[in-house]
This record gives sequence, C-alpha cells and structure tokens, in this order.
Amino acid sequence: MGKPETLVVMVVAGIGDLVLATPALRALRLGHPDAAIHLMTNSQALPLAKNLPYVSKVWPFPVRDIIRDRKNMLAGAATLARLRALKPDVCVNLFKVKSKAGATRMKAAFAAIGASVRVGHDSFGFGSSLTVKAPEDFFIDRHVCESMLEMAKLAGGIPDGAGPDVFWDPESELKWRGFFDELSEGGAPVVGVNPGGDRRTKRLGADKFAAAADAVARERGASVVVFGGPGEEPAAAAVCSLATHAVPASLAGKLSLSDLAYALGRTDLLITTDSGPMHIAAAAGASVVCAFGPDDPRLTRPVVPEDRSRVIKLHRDCSPCFKSDCERPSCMEDIPAEDIARAAVELLDIRRAARESAEQ
Repeated sequence: MGKPETLVVMVVAGIGDLVLATPALRALRLGHPDAAIHLMTNSQALPLAKNLPYVSKVWPFPVRDIIRDRKNMLAGAATLARLRALKPDVCVNLFKVKSKAGATRMKAAFAAIGASVRVGHDSFGFGSSLTVKAPEDFFIDRHVCESMLEMAKLAGGIPDGAGPDVFWDPESELKWRGFFDELSEGGAPVVGVNPGGDRRTKRLGADKFAAAADAVARERGASVVVFGGPGEEPAAAAVCSLATHAVPASLAGKLSLSDLAYALGRTDLLITTDSGPMHIAAAAGASVVCAFGPDDPRLTRPVVPEDRSRVIKLHRDCSPCFKSDCERPSCMEDIPAEDIARAAVELLDIRRAARESAEQ
C-alpha cells in the first residue's frame, strides 16, 4: 500500500474568507478521506483554523506582517520550506487571485511548495504555474463560498451540501457561558451589535446601531451586547452611550477570536456591517442583519437560509465599487436606522416562531 496523499490547501485571506472556505475544506476531506490535509492560512485566522476537525494540520502564514514589513518574509519562507519537506501531491489555492502582485506571490509560493498537481485561479498570469486551472471569470457573479467549493471540486472534492461552520476552544465556552446564561435569563433574546469593520467605507454610524439596539430592547425585551476587536473600543463605547432604552454590555477588546466565535454562537441575532464577525455569526447559528455599502452582497452575503438574514443595501450608481476610501460613502451613511431596526425585530420574531413551533 502506498503512502496516503498529502494535500496543501491555501486560504491566505481574511478571517471571514476562512469561514466561507469551510464547505470547500470539508469537500476535500470527503474526496480524500485518507489524505493528510495541511491548511495554510492567515496567521490572524489561526484560532479558528486550528479547531477545524477535517484538517490534519494548520500552518499560519504571516501575510499581513509581510505586507507591513518585508523583513518578515523569512518567516513565510520557512513555512513554505516546511511544507515542501512534506512532499505534497496536491497544492490548491481556494481563493481568487485579485492582482498581478498577488499572482506573483502565489507563483512563488507554489514553486516553493513543489506539488505535482497545482490547482488555482488562472488570473493575472498565475495560470502558468497551474496544472488544473479555474478560468479567469471563475469568481465573477457568484458567491465566494460557492466559488471556493467549485475550486475544491477541481481538486477532487466532494460537497456535503452543508454551509459554513465554525468551532471554538472549550475554554472559551467555560469562560463565557455564565455571562451569556445571565443575558438570556427568562428567555430574553440576546442581540449582538458589531459596529467595526476593516475598511472605513464599510462602517456604519454608531447612532444607527444604537437605534437598532433600542428597538430590539424596547419591542422584544432583548439583551444587547456590543462586540469589537482591538482598537474598536471607541466605536463600541459610542453605541453604548447613544442607546437610550437598551443597556448594552460592551465586550469590545475583551475577546479572543475563539471567544468571539462562542459568543456569537450564543446570540440570537447579530446586527453588523459586512465583516468577518458577520460570517462567524452566520456559521455559528445566529440570524444576521447586515449593512452593505461598497461591496456586492451577491458575492459575500451571509450563507444562511433566507429566514435568517436580511441585507440592508441602498441603490447607488457607483456601488459596488469595492473601494477602501471615499470622500462621502453615501451607500452607508444614508442607510436609514429604521430599516435596520425593522429587519432586526422581524428576524427575532421569525426565530421565536420557529422555536415555539419546534417545542409543540
């Protein structure tokens, strides 16, 4: 009997992108049940990636550190060298190649890893490094999650028909279970608010989050908790100070990524911008109200049934523009607070009705 296959799978993108890649990773496991599957992902996503049960080993890659300071390339090169030492049979990059610079970096990574079968997106010249090529238009006009699943199929993956999933450390549950038990005491719905975002153009005013928090607290008796990563504490504090009916608890800056996944799994609903926490919440079982501005929800909206999400997006001739900077991002600034609040209450009602029906 020959040695089991070794696959190197690359998802060197955002935390939300890793969550969206989980159906593709499961498909690769189903298609290669005996293989050693090595996942190379953004270092920031490691706390979630390391808990994926269908991956053999996770290799964090310091892509943001390298972009910030090229001196960090040595750490990245060392990771690639260790992957090459595994003598992998297959290397697949699940994510799209978005620029010539990205294609150049990906070519170098594939060459360093040295797999005989190389699967990826034939874009910006990356196709010359591939033995199995997804065409240039592969990621156009369909959801990123679906595109990555199709990429996995090119590498022998077999879909299981389920959506994204997420896992957290047992310690996160032990640490925060009591806090969320108290919030949900008496059957009160727990509503999360996530005012942060990785780009200024994707953020929404604190007043609109506060208005939505007030609506769910006043009309449905919800307990409200505000989330945020390191550096987003001021945005969370602004939501708390502007709320007039809700009394939000702020967890901004207090949670590890694993803690956040558990916490979002304990919420009934997350009100959020287009962000990593949006995808984590959806995968963890929460309903989601999400405000979209410069990006296209057809490509990155939450992957959940229709009765668990509402996308709030205004029509603008310039949108989607995918820009990181804008003098006046009216696509976000002009979203009515009432639309967000109305959608939040509606999803809470749908969730409550489903729970009551299941209990009968």
